[in-house]
Amino acid sequence: MTETGESVIEPSAPTELMEDLGEVVARNDGPIEPSAQELTAQQQEGSRLTSPIVVGVSRRTGSPEAVRWAVAESRLRDTHVVAITAWSPPGAASATGGRPPAVGSLAGDDDFALEQERLAALVAQAVGGDLDALRVEFSLRYGAPAGVLLDAAEGAQLLVLDSPRAGLLGTAGKSPVVPEILAKSPCPVVVMPTPPNA
Repeated sequence: MTETGESVIEPSAPTELMEDLGEVVARNDGPIEPSAQELTAQQQEGSRLTSPIVVGVSRRTGSPEAVRWAVAESRLRDTHVVAITAWSPPGAASATGGRPPAVGSLAGDDDFALEQERLAALVAQAVGGDLDALRVEFSLRYGAPAGVLLDAAEGAQLLVLDSPRAGLLGTAGKSPVVPEILAKSPCPVVVMPTPPNA
């Protein structure tokens, strides 16, 4: 106690402090391993950063605004773009749920290849460059638009859609493609604004 009556806590002797510190250091000498929860979070973040941006491409217009927006966003996110178009052979009806019919058409294979070539050229024209250099893949897939795009959106960072007035996949005026995708998409959806002259 001091002369004023206050209690004074005596510090531990330096040797005792050093011994205690030595025990702590000895107990924590190895590398600190991340927990399973931390590892899972890191893996999910890494997967999110490498997953693509998917953009729906209209067979009628080529969706140049949506494609350009998706490519610009992919540069900001350091990822790639997958441009998707739905296709059914001429005269073939899709099965329920937007899935392709069970029976394919061999005669439609040539049509498919020609359509894929035509649409890949439209996508390349929209971005004004080499698709490989810009990290853009193009894929023409059998099926109805909503089903094809929803399948492609699994694991994607974003799904980018053309303005409904611009004719998403050539069907927006005839069926509620955009509302269905907005209701069911497994990832965030970006819809291009309606052009002022539409």
